[in-house]
Amino acid sequence: MSRFEPLFAKLKIKKDSMKQKVSKWIRDKAYTNLKAEFEANSKDIEDLSSDELEGLLKEQEDAIVIDLQKKSILALLALFGINLFV
Repeated sequence: MSRFEPLFAKLKIKKDSMKQKVSKWIRDKAYTNLKAEFEANSKDIEDLSSDELEGLLKEQEDAIVIDLQKKSILALLALFGINLFV
């Protein structure tokens, strides 16, 4: 048994916990965005079936993830001083 195994176990738990927190944040943001979109169209989100709601939430989650990826790439490029908007 390596002396680092307890440390690796703690890091794995932290990693899993962080994944759950991020997933929950994305899900909450997707629900908020979807609810705002429905309110803008004067519709009620509770009228949807669970399958329809799940599908729409998945689309919103995918859009949020893509947006976060784009922002991360731009932040990384900015860190290295690369400007794409010249």
